[in-house]
Amino acid sequence: MGTADKSKLKLMSSFSDYTYIVSSVQEVLYIIRVLFLAPIYIILARILQWIINLMCGPYHAHYEQDKAVSYDILWDLKYHFVIRNALNCFLRKFKKVQEISVVEDEDVSLYCVNDTDFIFTRARPGTDLFDCDKHPFLFLAQHNTAIELIIVSHQALFRYINAKPYYDGRNITLSYMNGRCGSTLAASMIHKTGQCTVVSEPWAMLDTLKYAYTAHPKFQADNHNFIKATVLTIAKDPKRKYFIKMG
Repeated sequence: MGTADKSKLKLMSSFSDYTYIVSSVQEVLYIIRVLFLAPIYIILARILQWIINLMCGPYHAHYEQDKAVSYDILWDLKYHFVIRNALNCFLRKFKKVQEISVVEDEDVSLYCVNDTDFIFTRARPGTDLFDCDKHPFLFLAQHNTAIELIIVSHQALFRYINAKPYYDGRNITLSYMNGRCGSTLAASMIHKTGQCTVVSEPWAMLDTLKYAYTAHPKFQADNHNFIKATVLTIAKDPKRKYFIKMG
């Protein structure tokens, strides 16, 4: 083996060692962030949110039956799987109480479902959340473009949906797939046909399925309304065709 070959092997070995060190440092930093910094981050954010709520409301007098409560987003907390709930992803300030019909606005979309409420986001002007080429995952696009949160209680949304003209959902196709199976590519291809609106991984559907799978008592008591309200607020327009991809 010549001198040049030995130098090349030595250089490759050094690069491999350097890559290993960098990778190890990144793993350690990730563990520190998840196990130590993220919990502190969550606790501090909740304390700050409590102070904002104390100063700005909403107060008991603001609440009205069958109304939506809107919040301006003050600070978008960096998305992370540790910070799961939509409300914990944002620092928010009470804006106003308004009619539930606000959820029908074109720039408003259902973000998630928790134990008490349906949570919607209003997207930044000019954002097309259903453009799969720009936004392959709806829940991330909603989080990254949100300028307002709109919260509606379960029962209020059930009553609103049930009072609307009958909508049987025959324009909606649901697809539930395993991860890493090519479903994102399939959704992108369907989007390119222009024949339907593709809703790629709406977290609200996953929330509703989670309640179903875990036999959540609140879901079991009203499962039909949960599914109906979730699906028909994701696919709001009965005149459009929807392809909803989950997983």
